[in-house]
Amino acid sequence: MVRLLLVGLTVASVAAAVSMPTPAPARAIKVRVMVKGVLVLEGGISDSGVQDADDVWRMVVERTEANPSLTLRQTKAFQRQFVQLNKNGATVLRDPDKSKVTISVSYGGQADVRELKLSGKTETEREIRWGLDAGQLKQLFERRLIRRKDASRLKHPTKHEY
Repeated sequence: MVRLLLVGLTVASVAAAVSMPTPAPARAIKVRVMVKGVLVLEGGISDSGVQDADDVWRMVVERTEANPSLTLRQTKAFQRQFVQLNKNGATVLRDPDKSKVTISVSYGGQADVRELKLSGKTETEREIRWGLDAGQLKQLFERRLIRRKDASRLKHPTKHEY
């Protein structure tokens, strides 16, 4: 069958097709929110795979601003165990036992907070989705922890501001 496909192609066209650079494969970036180690919100985006940890975190912030393309799906654990409190017009995810809320971004790091500001609740017949507060994510940029492997790939390892 391979022979039939190559019939009619010149050697130059086959060589050109083989030597063309291939784009980097898309990399799935998972965004998870956990309370006491229990997953309560999850979602994700993708990138080309060449971004370092700082760029990945910035991309998550950008996708939560203004017209959010990143929303997180509410899990059953969120509905069962954790409460949302309205505080000054903002919806806040906070554990009643005052445990830390962890936001984890694969390839971008993770950060712990006492409460996580949520925005843009969207309900459909099948699921409830939440947006994250871009301002809070910008503040967490400096305090987040990243894996040693990701730290070695930073383009500007001494730059600490967003």
